[in-house]
Amino acid sequence: MLFVAMPDADWAGAELEIDHSLGGGAETWAFDTDYTGDTPASAHDVSVDLSAWLNDAGRAWNGSATFSRTYSVNAEPPYIQVWHTTSAGTFDVTPNATAESMLGITTETGASVMGDESGDWCAGSLGTEIYIRRWLRVPQSPGAGGIVGGYMMAHIVTSSRVPIVEAVLDADEVVRLNDILGDAASPRWAHLYDESASTWRRVALGRAAPQRRSPTQWSWAPEVMGGG
Repeated sequence: MLFVAMPDADWAGAELEIDHSLGGGAETWAFDTDYTGDTPASAHDVSVDLSAWLNDAGRAWNGSATFSRTYSVNAEPPYIQVWHTTSAGTFDVTPNATAESMLGITTETGASVMGDESGDWCAGSLGTEIYIRRWLRVPQSPGAGGIVGGYMMAHIVTSSRVPIVEAVLDADEVVRLNDILGDAASPRWAHLYDESASTWRRVALGRAAPQRRSPTQWSWAPEVMGGG
């Protein structure tokens, strides 16, 4: 799975109003004032931040209900939807147009799950399987050498990672990939789901053009650099 970071202007003004049955009235999450994650932000970044806000001690329903976050992939077209589910009670959610278009969350009344049953999706998302190898730190300094040998100038703990990223795409996935890369913030950042480690990786995306390998399949091996 892949989420690319979108321009800050695309997120500006996004708001969600939530009125939980176990709370004391409606509360509003706003990207402009409540978002505290990385920028430019992907829908993954914003969903993680929204989860933290929903479970913050300052919420009216704190102590009575919590929210969990899950991901699902739509087969055709290959988009990703993020779901936020309450552990108890129900809630009404009212997103403005920006939040709905970017997070795929629609207006619901008396719901237990926040998302879109009708098939909306998160902006900048691609639901293909992505494989990451060699998530290791690689010093980028050329170092120094002399007659008695050489040494590296960088410290391994603070060095970036230069992994190998690979995916196999069909025609629909290639179209979707080209669309989201065209809309992405510059420079391009993305969250990739590492299937082997079952975790998300934040990386900078370099050259990323898919290559056709058969009449129905393309390979994608973008240049990436990550940290963390």
